Amino acid sequence: MKYEPKVTELRTQLGKDSGIINFDDDGVRVTSDLPKKPVWDQKQLSEIAQRIAASGDNPAEFLDISYKVAERKYTAWPENLRTVFEPARTLKTGKPTFRLSLSQE
Repeated sequence: MKYEPKVTELRTQLGKDSGIINFDDDGVRVTSDLPKKPVWDQKQLSEIAQRIAASGDNPAEFLDISYKVAERKYTAWPENLRTVFEPARTLKTGKPTFRLSLSQE
């Protein structure tokens, strides 16, 4: 695709591995959205849940029953808690989308 190298370059410059970026090309606004799709290792999450329970806390405060972690919850946790969960988390990106519109010049 014509815009993919430009999108990759912009993501690198902006330090964004996912999300929405925009740029203008010859009077056309290009919007690219690359969603992130975290994948959690179920075995590792189960082991973490057991450690949480063993320490006297309720694993349901941190984990969904199916041993998945909502990205909203994960990003809100303090760094020391996220560090414990990081080995169980793999971040995959979804399929990029592009939207073209006339630039507002």
